[in-house]
Amino acid sequence: MEVPTAKPEDKQVKPMVVDLDQRRSFAEYLISSDVKLVRAEFMWHLQRQGQALPRRQEAEGMTFPDKAEQQRPALVSHEEVWQWAEGKLPHVFVLSVSHCWEAREHPDPCGHQLGLVASFTSLHYAVYECQQWLFFDYLSVYQYERELAEQERSFRKALDNMHALYAHASTSTLRIEGLTPPEVLGKMQDEGKHLMVYHGPSKRVMSIPLTDLREPHKCGTDCPFLHLNRTPYLERGWCRIEVEWSSSRGKHARNVRIDGQGREKYAFKAPMPPDKFQEQVGSHLKFTHRSDCDAVLALQRRIFYERASTTEELVQTGLAEEEVVTLAQVLSEYTQVRRLRITLSEMAPAAAKALGEALAAHPTLQEVECPGPDWCCLQIRGGGRDPLAKALAKALRTNPKITKVDLSCNEITADGAQALGDALAQNNSVTSLDLRGNCIGNVGAKALGDALAQNNSVTSLDLAVNELGDEGAKALAAALEINSAVTEIDLRNNRIRDEGAKALEEALKKNSTVTSLDLSHNNLSKEREQAWRRRRMQELLAVKLDKKPKQCQDDALAEISPKPGFEALADALTQNATVKRVYLGWKGPSAVTKTFIKIGEEGAKALADALTQNTMVTDLNLGSNGIGDVGAKALADALAQNATVKLVNLSSNQIGDEGAKADPWRRIGKYRRLAGVGRRPGAERHGETREVEQQPNW
Repeated sequence: MEVPTAKPEDKQVKPMVVDLDQRRSFAEYLISSDVKLVRAEFMWHLQRQGQALPRRQEAEGMTFPDKAEQQRPALVSHEEVWQWAEGKLPHVFVLSVSHCWEAREHPDPCGHQLGLVASFTSLHYAVYECQQWLFFDYLSVYQYERELAEQERSFRKALDNMHALYAHASTSTLRIEGLTPPEVLGKMQDEGKHLMVYHGPSKRVMSIPLTDLREPHKCGTDCPFLHLNRTPYLERGWCRIEVEWSSSRGKHARNVRIDGQGREKYAFKAPMPPDKFQEQVGSHLKFTHRSDCDAVLALQRRIFYERASTTEELVQTGLAEEEVVTLAQVLSEYTQVRRLRITLSEMAPAAAKALGEALAAHPTLQEVECPGPDWCCLQIRGGGRDPLAKALAKALRTNPKITKVDLSCNEITADGAQALGDALAQNNSVTSLDLRGNCIGNVGAKALGDALAQNNSVTSLDLAVNELGDEGAKALAAALEINSAVTEIDLRNNRIRDEGAKALEEALKKNSTVTSLDLSHNNLSKEREQAWRRRRMQELLAVKLDKKPKQCQDDALAEISPKPGFEALADALTQNATVKRVYLGWKGPSAVTKTFIKIGEEGAKALADALTQNTMVTDLNLGSNGIGDVGAKALADALAQNATVKLVNLSSNQIGDEGAKADPWRRIGKYRRLAGVGRRPGAERHGETREVEQQPNW
């Protein structure tokens, strides 16, 4: 397909409509309106050279040296944008900068914003090593004075869909809310610094001393000086609309403040209903050109309803109490949303009540996630968000659509658990309840146990780190003797002793539906812990390997933790005729316990024995399991007899030269792939996988 070109259009042609989820539509807008994105490397170059941001007109022909000392254009070409839109340049971040114009003639006279953007994007590149293309209006859109008709036409077309740069699903927003500190401006003025800027009266780009910065109300129309603008970010009409557009994406992670000035704990904004935004515009928002006001209001209304009618996943973070209330007020406008996630927000009683009322009446929401900060899992205090638990419990009594509830790490006590239990006793739609990292205690466990005795919908229950003790375990055990719906229960880190474990063990003898019950990191005696693990592991693994709900046949994963159970896994594999992928690789420490589980050399030997008989497994992931040389040799011997395993990951396993040089490895076929065997420099660090030839060279 040919790259679209910017063409002169008849005045009667309506502005194009940009699809905010389609990359090609966004690219067509950029190309047809001749908006240019800026390479992040060019910003780094300007900062190193101590140069100011250039206008679009001057940036058009500018270049900079890359790492290879080759000159590259500062602006991204339309051809590159179209390649990106077609997926031929996949690793690109498009970042739109929302900022103040600190002077009428130049947005960043002191280079403060340039420094922030350069710093953020350089760190971003260090992490992701991907290209970054920036929209920065001063460089991306033709500025005053637009001497050519094509430049004016480009500017007007860019304004028609300016919202796409901040609301499109393919972009992220970088916000700079703070102004240049006065002491920085004062120092630069004292040092006699100049700014290269287009000078209207002279109609040319020229160097003007920063001492010529004046307050705009003290100057006339043809004033030869620069005109300072110290209006705060959130009082500027265009800045506020950019915040609104950016919030409409549904994911706050795509809308980041990159300056630290005045950063608050709850700094994000919920999507604002158009009527409320209109009130703010009329009361205190300022526009450089008041004629922009009506256009801004119309755009905000249009984008709000466009996004609200199509968003299926709404993720909000860092909301103050009043913003949570605002979110609750607009939630009914999100007619297609299936998942709502609110994190790190102020859930005071008024906010919790408003949110609960909104959830109770919502017709499409299926997943509600309001997890607290992870540190709550380790510093349990209690009582923090019982109002949230109670409000959500009230909603569950009337809303039959919600199937998943996550209230983890919220310091919920027995009171909150009691409210949830009462609701679940009447609710038959919730299938997953996550209450890990709270402090419901044995009283809360009893309330939930009573509910489970009547509930037939909950299949997954996470109560890890809740101080349940033996009494709480007994209450849940009594429920499991009756309940036939629950399949997975997590009871890690609950100070459960042998008495509680014995009650659960007896309950499971009568229960045929539970396939996973995790009692790790409790206060069991060594004998009880080993007995529990050995008795249950073979059954649990066999069920998991044979009957995993969604992807058991061709793509099953075996995820286990207790070491004594690896022998059971091996037994299961010798009998299993369906599983093709076995995953025992490390996925990181437990989010709650921060511990590491490894199979070691004994587990590796047990698996090796199983692989000599199994003829179905093709992929085996044992990364980060501490199997050592002994385990590596055992696996090598087994794979020399096994003709079906094609992919093996042994990265980060403390395998030395002896394990890597085991003779059977050298007999493995050409198409077998291995990862991280031996000590080849950098292999384990990157976890890379490579083809193994007949004579591998490690």
